Amino acid sequence: MRWNPFAAPPPPPENVSLLGRVQELASRELITTRALLTDFQEFIQQGNMLNMAVGLILGSSFSAILNSLVVDILSPIISLFTGIANHYWPVRCPSTIPVCSGETWQTWKEARDAGAVTINYGLFIENVMNFIINALFLFLAVKKALEFVFKLKVGVKKQCPYCKEFVKGAATRCKDCGSDISSQPSTGG
Repeated sequence: MRWNPFAAPPPPPENVSLLGRVQELASRELITTRALLTDFQEFIQQGNMLNMAVGLILGSSFSAILNSLVVDILSPIISLFTGIANHYWPVRCPSTIPVCSGETWQTWKEARDAGAVTINYGLFIENVMNFIINALFLFLAVKKALEFVFKLKVGVKKQCPYCKEFVKGAATRCKDCGSDISSQPSTGG
């Protein structure tokens, strides 16, 4: 007979009291619950889980610092020369103003508050700058940190001209097809 989790438990023998049956079922459930809690505790206390949690917290803090660098320091300096964040195109004028243009309001916020629909290309450019600066900083920080801490050359690889598999930069033979690749130049990445 197959086990069915939805089936009713078998009837107790006549000589077992109801209290004894309840105690037996409760002790089985208690053992199962303790095992589940022990497994969960071991999972939480694994080094990988703790490292991941610390990494997420540090990552969000690091992101806040980089965003502040871009928004509070670099963007205002760039805006001195271009005023890029306030560039927008009005797409639809509010009903109170029949004709509007980019000169009707000084900023996209004023246009939005007046009821206009705008395309804020200046903010988009600012966000692209934010992304590029973040990506560049993270690339340089991670690459240089790994080189400094582990004394490794990060990302030096060769591509086999025959099977197109990437191998380590110092390799003279392809790990996949065994071809001689000693004359191939190394590439970053």
